[in-house]
Amino acid sequence: MTLEAQGTVILGSGFSVGSGARFAAGSGGAPELSRRTYSYQDVQYFLTGASGIAPEGPDTLSWTYDAIGNRLTETRDAGTPQTDTYQYAPNAATGNTPVLDQITLGVGGTRDYTWGAAGHLEDVGTMANPVDFTWDAAGRLASADRTAAGQTAAFTYDGRSYLRRSEQTAGGTASVAPVYDSSGLLHVLERRASPSDPIERTYHLYLAARPVAQLTIDTTGTEIWTYLTTDHLGTPLLATDVTGAVVWEGGFEPFGTAWQAGTGNGASDNGIALASPASGTTRPGPAPPPGPGSTTTSTAGTCRRQGGTRGPIRSIWGDC
Repeated sequence: MTLEAQGTVILGSGFSVGSGARFAAGSGGAPELSRRTYSYQDVQYFLTGASGIAPEGPDTLSWTYDAIGNRLTETRDAGTPQTDTYQYAPNAATGNTPVLDQITLGVGGTRDYTWGAAGHLEDVGTMANPVDFTWDAAGRLASADRTAAGQTAAFTYDGRSYLRRSEQTAGGTASVAPVYDSSGLLHVLERRASPSDPIERTYHLYLAARPVAQLTIDTTGTEIWTYLTTDHLGTPLLATDVTGAVVWEGGFEPFGTAWQAGTGNGASDNGIALASPASGTTRPGPAPPPGPGSTTTSTAGTCRRQGGTRGPIRSIWGDC
């Protein structure tokens, strides 16, 4: 079986799901993007290795875990291995807990995490670029402050606790206003550069909960159609315009990091909203409040899941 869009093979012939729901992509002469392989532990099926994830990414990725499934290391090997090491806060008996305390980065430096009494993440310190978070009485993310950059974002919610508005209150005046249905699926996203600027609206269309197209009406009233090709999980991998020309092509590592992150050609840079039918939600705003058992870091509209064990999975929040 081969999934193809405009001549680009997304999944080549021979991809399969083996015993224990292990996924292995096929080759069949397909481009490197489609030849992905994964390895797992035999008992818990924790993801231990991945290769062929992206043309521009590391050649291989590997992970180790502790006895309760916390990630201990992540090694990225593109010729010279670099390993991130994870440390967790111990319990009173010096045993393991899922409360992430620090990541020693393979590229140098550390990323430190501070948690409040209620289990909410209050600070992520990455050398000289910390991010501070505040939470409302309902345990929802209220603001994110990147002090060094002079940037602050505030978040408000509707009666269902879905994000209603995200806006910059320092370092800019841009805002984003999503509209969800009762299941949490994104249908409309409004963007505005400032309160006095016109609104850009994007309508999201689905088939069986999988995103198939986006209609953007820009600030001049021009309609822009984008058609999406997804992988087996429903995550967009390819976007084409009305002529069939590719306007965006991307991919994701097993724990959600976009391999184009930081290049200006990521999904969010091109207005591509990410969804997974497994979760049934597409939310461009902050994630649900993380607790000690959910080692998630959040910023204004983005976050990267640091913990977790099974894969491949998708994060719709991108990188911090």
